[in-house]
Amino acid sequence: MDTAQLTLILSALTTIIALVSPSVTAFINNRAEYKRLSAKLFFASKMEAYKDFLSAAASASYPLTPEDFRKLTDASSRVLIFSNETVQNAVSKYFSALLSCPGNPSEKDVQKLIDSKADCLLAMQTDMRTFK
Repeated sequence: MDTAQLTLILSALTTIIALVSPSVTAFINNRAEYKRLSAKLFFASKMEAYKDFLSAAASASYPLTPEDFRKLTDASSRVLIFSNETVQNAVSKYFSALLSCPGNPSEKDVQKLIDSKADCLLAMQTDMRTFK
């Protein structure tokens, strides 16, 4: 292979790389931006679901009225979709404590509600802090 052929092959290869390179770069950048934006939207949705659940839980009366039950069920369904297993278990425990709370709760019943709500809050906080 002489110098002219080698020069021609290298020129052709450089031209092909120069034509393909912008497309590959754009694809990589768009994919990275898509992942970043998806994570940002998922985080915002998760935060909104957690906020709605905590708001519904804070406004619930004991024993639960049908309206409170509906609000909590809706809010907990959204939380369960976005959360990890630890949060799901904590929400389930809290919801169970709310449902089993009698109209005139004893000190033990109130403490169970307080503990399960604290566990729920801590699980949500940990989930948000470790979100990647």
